[in-house]
Amino acid sequence: MRYLNITGIILKKYNIGEQDQYVTIFSPTLGRIDARARGARKINSSFIGHLEILNICELQLYKSQNHFTITQCQIKRSYKNIRETLHQSMLSFHLLEIFLKIAQSEENGEELFDLIAQTLEKIDQNKKNHLHIETFKIKMLAIAGALPNISHCGSCDIRWTTESMICIDDEGHISCSNCSSGNQTLMPFNIMKLIHFIQRSSFDHVEKITMNEQEKNILKKIMGIFLHNYISSELKTEKFIVNLHD
Repeated sequence: MRYLNITGIILKKYNIGEQDQYVTIFSPTLGRIDARARGARKINSSFIGHLEILNICELQLYKSQNHFTITQCQIKRSYKNIRETLHQSMLSFHLLEIFLKIAQSEENGEELFDLIAQTLEKIDQNKKNHLHIETFKIKMLAIAGALPNISHCGSCDIRWTTESMICIDDEGHISCSNCSSGNQTLMPFNIMKLIHFIQRSSFDHVEKITMNEQEKNILKKIMGIFLHNYISSELKTEKFIVNLHD
């Protein structure tokens, strides 16, 4: 039995009993955990306004066997623009759904925490949101070890040239035109280079990228293929953001 002090982001919460809540938190040190906040729904609770989804908080936890109880909570970062703007809120809950499906244990906890926090900062600023969402997907899959190697054909191993049109099927298999079969999405060489650049670069460097509408749509479609084949389930928030534009 012990007390732990952590920084964590609130991912989701649900009510239990008449006054309590269970809160899902992701922290750099513990990864993804569920903790009980006793009396959180009381009108005079010290947790009111603090344990809100997307808040980054300083928390004190009491650990008993395999259970956590929140004893103290203080907001460290709340995203005002996200909360007050429907467009930014919907995008944020989309990336939060992705994060919940991929982030689990404390493995890579610091890297994952920094990724979600940095992405929310950019969405809160409301600049190039389309690019930050795709950047989040690329980096999230890379951290999880699930971003496929797109530098060569997966069948004949030929490496791409500037003239290459890279073929990707609905299951995420990557091939050249000679090896391709079935329904394919074509990825120009510059999009492949862009994905590699984003994977290695900071958000500030990524923000300098300019893309036309066709390039945006191709990148979004390709990352959708890779993401869906990894998580193997529907993203409920996708249907709400399909018509959102920066």
